[in-house]
Amino acid sequence: MTAAERKTLFVGGRGSSMTAVFGTPVAAVLLPLELLLFEWRPRSFLPVALACAVAGFARAAVFGTKALFPLKTTPPYMISLLSCLVSGLLSGALASGLSASLYKLEDLFHKLPIHWMWWPAIGAVFVGIGGYLEPRALGASLTAIVFAFGLTHDANALLPLLAATLVAHGFATVVMRRSIMTEKSARRGYHIYREYGVDPLERHHVDGVMTRDVRTIAAATPLCDVLAQHFGPQQKHRAYPVVRDGALIGMLDRAALDGVDMTLSAAEACAMLRPPSRCLANCAGWRGDAARSE
Repeated sequence: MTAAERKTLFVGGRGSSMTAVFGTPVAAVLLPLELLLFEWRPRSFLPVALACAVAGFARAAVFGTKALFPLKTTPPYMISLLSCLVSGLLSGALASGLSASLYKLEDLFHKLPIHWMWWPAIGAVFVGIGGYLEPRALGASLTAIVFAFGLTHDANALLPLLAATLVAHGFATVVMRRSIMTEKSARRGYHIYREYGVDPLERHHVDGVMTRDVRTIAAATPLCDVLAQHFGPQQKHRAYPVVRDGALIGMLDRAALDGVDMTLSAAEACAMLRPPSRCLANCAGWRGDAARSE
């Protein structure tokens, strides 16, 4: 079992247990996406969503489909928007202060007169209290909205809840450099982005961007000829491989030729350039016909 499969199995269990206890399958799917998986891929999303759906059907068969904390409020009006803005700003300030205070307390753990094995338990108590009082501190705004709606089944409260939670989310994002979930990693020297994004390098293969008709520079070619033939007005590539008897010995680009004696050969120029050409030659491990790309 791979690490990704173990993570998906663990998160699926967490989501299904949340669904079985609270009857909120949609929130149980969103929570892993916002806090645990850090990705949106079918390989992880589908198993977690399926586990939550199965748990939701099982809970409905045993306990019914009623809300755990049923609530009925009046429809929102324009005056409600003002109260949502105020409550959102206050909640965002509370979340920011809570996150900062938790890590301040963690810094004081080293001064506690107890064994370090108790530190995680004490920290978990504070995190649990903070998450209960202000879910925004955990950085799961969408989960908080859907979770509250799933607990109450109150459609009238959904719009005010949406406005207040997103205001709190925006405030905390501006004030806090990092979320409560990534501060620890940042202190260890790892930078984690808050935003989800697609890495373009994961979506492309080498055969889709490589040059199949490889143009090479013979090692004995004088640099004046290299400059005229490869780096003139018809230049097609930024750099070219230098080969001797079919073996790669370095790379030459236009910047590498600046200030170099044009009477030298390409091989001599590669030998003078340290470390780029030698590094490329040693690291490439490329042997055989230089014109072949596969």
